[in-house]
Amino acid sequence: MIWHAWIYLDIETGETDWPQRIRLAIPLPLSMVQWVLRISSSRSRALKPEEVEHLVEALTDELTAENPIQIDVQDEDSEERIMIFVGY
Repeated sequence: MIWHAWIYLDIETGETDWPQRIRLAIPLPLSMVQWVLRISSSRSRALKPEEVEHLVEALTDELTAENPIQIDVQDEDSEERIMIFVGY
C-alpha cells in the first residue's frame, strides 16, 4: 500500500510569454485521499459509495512504482499540454 505517493504536474501553456511551462510536484497522502473520497461519497448524490470503494481499492492495490498513473493531454491547435503523473 502506498501512503506517500506524489502527483507531478507538467503544464506547457502554449504561450510565448511567461509562464511558458509550469511544473509542480506535490506529496499525495493516499490515506487522506481515501478518507476524503469516503466522506464525500456519503454526502454526495453524484458519488456512489460502491464506486468510491472501487476507486480506493484501485489506488491502494494497483498503484505501484512499476505501475504509475499517467495522463497526457495535448491540444495540437494551441500547443497547450498537460501531463499528470501519480506515483513514486
